[in-house]
Amino acid sequence: MAPPGGHVDPNEAPAEAAVREVAEEAGIHARVLHPPLFTHPAVTSHPTPWAIIEMDVEDRRHGPHRHIDLVYVCRATGGQLTAQLAEVGDARWVALGDVAALPIPGELPELIDAALRWAKEYA
Repeated sequence: MAPPGGHVDPNEAPAEAAVREVAEEAGIHARVLHPPLFTHPAVTSHPTPWAIIEMDVEDRRHGPHRHIDLVYVCRATGGQLTAQLAEVGDARWVALGDVAALPIPGELPELIDAALRWAKEYA
């Protein structure tokens, strides 16, 4: 079990991809939480990821390889929690205290806890 994720489509910003993947894989509409963006009429600013993490992974489709993940923290704004079973094995709301008991990678409970603490500033 892992959080929603995927690849950035052509002409899509990474934060847009995160919101799209959450909707596609879990049925939830969301917005990315982030510090205030730099604004100037000559440029487009994008929300920065909360974290960029890198790890060795192995899966049936690609075999062993390196993942560099852009992690965005989001707040649900609507939708109906429904797992797209072709992409994810399950989707459900879980109390923070129950996260560590889930069959997830060992680093995720600490990552989720840290993201929650950070999100309280930008919620």
